[in-house]
Amino acid sequence: MTADIKFLVLIILFGLFQISIFGQERVMTHDVIIGDLEIPRAERLIEKVYVHTDRDVYITGEDLMFSIYLVDGKYTGLPGRSRVAYIEIVNPFDIPVAQKRVGIYDAYAFGILSVPDTLTSGDYILRAYTNSMRNYGPDTFFSQMISIYNPFKNEIFNSITELVSVPEKVKPADSCITVSVGDRFNPREKASLKIQIDTTCFRSAALTNISISIAAFSGFKRHQKIEDYLSYMPELGKGNNFNTDRNNHNVYLTEEFGPYLEGTLLSRETLLPGKGELLYLLSPGKEPEFQYSVTDDYGNFRFLLPPYEESRVIIIQVAGFTERWMIKVNSPYSDQFSGIKTKFSGWDNDFLDKVSKWGVNYQICEIYDTINQTRSVIKHEFTRPLRFYGKPDKEIIMADYISLPTMEEVFRELVPGVSLKRQKTSYHFVISNEITGENIAIPGAVLLDGVILKDPSVIALLDPDLIERIDVIKGEYQVGSVVFNSLISIISKKGDMCGIEQAASGLRTLYPFLDKVEVTDNFKYPGTRTIDSRIPDFRNTLYWGPYLHPDTAGYLKVEFFTSDFLSDYKVVVEGLTDTGKPFSYTKIIKVEDD
Repeated sequence: MTADIKFLVLIILFGLFQISIFGQERVMTHDVIIGDLEIPRAERLIEKVYVHTDRDVYITGEDLMFSIYLVDGKYTGLPGRSRVAYIEIVNPFDIPVAQKRVGIYDAYAFGILSVPDTLTSGDYILRAYTNSMRNYGPDTFFSQMISIYNPFKNEIFNSITELVSVPEKVKPADSCITVSVGDRFNPREKASLKIQIDTTCFRSAALTNISISIAAFSGFKRHQKIEDYLSYMPELGKGNNFNTDRNNHNVYLTEEFGPYLEGTLLSRETLLPGKGELLYLLSPGKEPEFQYSVTDDYGNFRFLLPPYEESRVIIIQVAGFTERWMIKVNSPYSDQFSGIKTKFSGWDNDFLDKVSKWGVNYQICEIYDTINQTRSVIKHEFTRPLRFYGKPDKEIIMADYISLPTMEEVFRELVPGVSLKRQKTSYHFVISNEITGENIAIPGAVLLDGVILKDPSVIALLDPDLIERIDVIKGEYQVGSVVFNSLISIISKKGDMCGIEQAASGLRTLYPFLDKVEVTDNFKYPGTRTIDSRIPDFRNTLYWGPYLHPDTAGYLKVEFFTSDFLSDYKVVVEGLTDTGKPFSYTKIIKVEDD
């Protein structure tokens, strides 16, 4: 079977797997993840990302706006499969100073990365990658140098390095694009840019992605055309390409559904890894979600998270509730950095003069609120899974019944065949035959808002008026290799566990799944401000369009306003068609007085 056929089979199987998860209310299991680990590295899909930013020089406090294109690294025209991208700003000492993890949709991602206002002036590296790219080392990551200027600090990094980009110019792809834009403009002039994409280059206009930047020109020649960059692939398997910083098979899985959460289970006493231990991943809420993982010989575990673009409280719980273990969660970002570097000469006086003006421009815009700081969040629809156990044998909706004073009475009166019995100072549940009254079993798990409880006695202390429903599964319920001998699930009205704290045997934390996708429309004059307003306009970026598409005829027109800043501006258009054909266009325009 060829690699391409295997890839297509994987796509089909993954599509069927997604259907099985949500159509039948199932969850991603540990067994599926282990199966992914056993795929030989030589058969894994190689991916590559390209990043287009609005500029290559920034003032501290500004927003760096980006678009990310994902392709098959062998450049066959197929898109990459990853659904998650990582983007970072790294200082000259290989320390990340800004990071984001964003979702990829239709092989494309975009967003905003804020430049911290505390940074020292100097040259930094912008890099981006997917989790699977880490298998081949940081030399395969997208890397581009950017300059950051802090107008309030006189210090400039003395030791400056620059990553080597594409080492040799490859033959560019046939051009698919024609662009029409003027050469010279007056300040505050309304201008337009017209794009025509050859219709033979794409099948779907909606899946043909275009990003456009029009910004003050730095004078640097750092821009790597998308067609040049994507056509080049370093030789894999040599030098620093293969990562060896992992114990668990040295494999980074392709995040085809959502991000992975990985970590290590260690003994509190000896710090030795916990081998073969069963862990649960739980998230408090009104629709219980459940995953499990079994640690490997090095104590490592993996969970696959849904692509939620938010932070959520999660609980990683040791199945036996023993307190002898501590749980360490790994950073999702790569801690490997490229060794391919060359000395860079630094900033000359002409550039310092130019970037100082940009710093003044930014401060003026801040003072007069020239730039609209409002960010819009682009929400991607994701069907959240229903309760992992599907439809229960019994579902008691508390609002359908009269209020009872205690949870003990609730189970006695409202939940046939389930008893909350007191034994001295504690309580336990018993499931019995509804006809004969004979005890059948003690529940394999009691959940409160999706969290498995160590001591069911806490249920007896709850105020029944805080409870929304009670679900009961009387028979065995199996999730992957884990079998529960019946389940009792109590859901509160707020989904917050009624304020109960988790035991010390688990880790509870607010965890960022994916960062929100943000955009800002700060390139148009606000509705209350006219083009001849007395308020100064010294924007360094005149236009940024991160996620544009042509019409079915391949045509796209965008409009922008020039600012009061007289300067050269660089127009950059980057794009990728749905058939995998990249295209780009650059031009220098001038804003000057008549």
